[in-house]
Amino acid sequence: MNDDLLLYSMSTFRDLIIPVLEVAKARRIVEVGAEYGAFTHDLCAYAQRQGGQLITIDPEPQPAALQFAATLSNAPHFRFIKATSLEALPQLDEIDAYLLDGDHNYYTVRNELELIWQRRASRPFLVFAHDVGWPCSRRDMYYAEERIPAEYRHPSSREGVVLDNPGMVPWGFRICSVARQEGGPKNGVLTAIEDFLAGHPDLQLDVVPAVFGLGVIYSKDATWYSQAAALLAPYANNPLLARLERNRLKLYLRVLEDAYHRSATPAAAATGISEQNLAALAPEQLRLRAKELGQRGAWAEASEHYRALTKTAPHALDGWLGRWECCTRQGHDTLADLVLDEALELHPEWLETLKDMAAAQTRNLSN
Repeated sequence: MNDDLLLYSMSTFRDLIIPVLEVAKARRIVEVGAEYGAFTHDLCAYAQRQGGQLITIDPEPQPAALQFAATLSNAPHFRFIKATSLEALPQLDEIDAYLLDGDHNYYTVRNELELIWQRRASRPFLVFAHDVGWPCSRRDMYYAEERIPAEYRHPSSREGVVLDNPGMVPWGFRICSVARQEGGPKNGVLTAIEDFLAGHPDLQLDVVPAVFGLGVIYSKDATWYSQAAALLAPYANNPLLARLERNRLKLYLRVLEDAYHRSATPAAAATGISEQNLAALAPEQLRLRAKELGQRGAWAEASEHYRALTKTAPHALDGWLGRWECCTRQGHDTLADLVLDEALELHPEWLETLKDMAAAQTRNLSN
């Protein structure tokens, strides 16, 4: 995810997480999920100060994270493992703390916690888990559904999700593929944590209800327990933070809803284009006219032609990419994301192709 309107990264909690690591005297730390490496830099600097090591695990990191890892390939305080968490965690020993921000579904998180418990030896338990709040608290998200055993996979979709609706909507918040239904057994990150904790009464869970929720799971018998609890107390289960988070999400969802309805409504008044006239054109006519309009810089009109093309020929990849480019050229980044999401809903097999083409187009637009 990359959206300037929305705080979403675990790095937002750096001013809380780093002090807890310090009181726990954590030296060897595992980070699951690097994405762009926003938090990796801070954690790596912390590990170096402590004379320890940060181990980052991510099967598909973004180029920025890979570039950072390459610059530290020989550094003793950093190690990068390109694998899934469930593949990498069994290889690691003598770890003091874990940050989990990878695949946000019940199967993955529950097994991550079980592996961490099995390999902790005599060390106190310290895990920071992101996305314990809405929307992933009670709803699975799948980056790669094929990695999840069938018996743990819920029926899923790339449609949107909204607050107070256990189902799905055509606009809403879109985060890869998610379970069609919220709630129920073995569904969601918080559900996985609660089921794990049911067998471990010696562990405590504190939830910071902001920026999609941070869960901190730690040993009640740790020598540093009181210090960590004191650091977390002002934020844990704070009702004011919970209200602010809900308000933040409602406002963002309103932005997405407005964008969806603008996208779904033809810009006839602004462009003088009749939806009926466009519907009467053959796909090749729409394609040629859209290209001509784009060459003249008439992006709003071109967008309407590409939109008609995706209705008439929904299996034509160039129509979807044309709509995406028109939105991007006009600075409508949220609409551009919605176009790609709509295309992937119809053609999930286009994922890698669309990512590569959009990345190439973005480079061209910036030149």
